Amino acid sequence: MSISKIVDFFRVREFIGRLQTNAIVAMIYLLILGISDEFILAYLIFIFYQSILVLYGYLLNSWCDSEPDSIARKNTAFNEFPGKSIAATLWFSGIIAFTIPFFFGHYAAVAGVAAFFSATAYSLKPFRLKERGFLGPIAAALPQSVLPFIFFVFLTAVNETAVFLSIWLFIKQLLEELSHQKDDLESDKKLGISTFAVASGAKNLNFLINLFFVIFLLWAILPIFIFGTEGLFIAITLAFFSAHLTAKTFGI
Repeated sequence: MSISKIVDFFRVREFIGRLQTNAIVAMIYLLILGISDEFILAYLIFIFYQSILVLYGYLLNSWCDSEPDSIARKNTAFNEFPGKSIAATLWFSGIIAFTIPFFFGHYAAVAGVAAFFSATAYSLKPFRLKERGFLGPIAAALPQSVLPFIFFVFLTAVNETAVFLSIWLFIKQLLEELSHQKDDLESDKKLGISTFAVASGAKNLNFLINLFFVIFLLWAILPIFIFGTEGLFIAITLAFFSAHLTAKTFGI
């Protein structure tokens, strides 16, 4: 089995993209709070937890979509792995992702259960939120961005900056999910997969993407007016991700 197929199987490129944003935003929050041994340990736990959670979510989605993906010749590397190996990896990552938050208090456990349920219900029947309108993009965005960050916040300290960053992460990931559904609209329509994009149509989807994009940009510069000097630091960092998402969303 080649390395490239392993990379495709685990969807490493998407995986790194998700982890990168949260890792940097969590580091910003860590710098604002002040570096300490306790917070550094919390950061490492967060990185490990989100890695396992995202891996579980991607594998489950690939498992549930393996039949239509094979027809559309998407994610072909997934079907080249033995079924028992895939099932074992899926069960292992799922158990770890579900269990970790329970070691860190009630609030962290609530965030973890919500993240695990969202990641599971997005793909798995009978929930299959992927095909239940706007719940689909929401269910995809929550466990990949805001809920793991909220888990991290509960390991450190909760304040208004955490609330602001959580909302920004959610809007950013929601935009990426809508853009992803837009890219897959035609293939999903042919395969009979009723995503939000298929149900709403290209015109309505484009309007919604543009609307959320304006909200996203406004939210990125808002810290300057709320948090003063600290807000300027946040806004400059978020501007980088805003520029990256602009290019990705509109193909610049």
